[in-house]
Amino acid sequence: MRKGMLEDAREMVLEALEERFGEVPSGLADQVRSISDRAFLKVLLRRAIRCEGLEAFEGELKGM
Repeated sequence: MRKGMLEDAREMVLEALEERFGEVPSGLADQVRSISDRAFLKVLLRRAIRCEGLEAFEGELKGM
């Protein structure tokens, strides 16, 4: 069950990015899919909703 919740959180981040900016580069998608901290994914979801672009999101991801 925990693994399913983690996977859902990853997919929510990716869906938010896709909805706002279109196709998410595979490297960025792979980075999101490699995250195993659900609380961190929750923070990333909020940032995906608020960021100005994929480059900004990727910069924030690297800075965390």
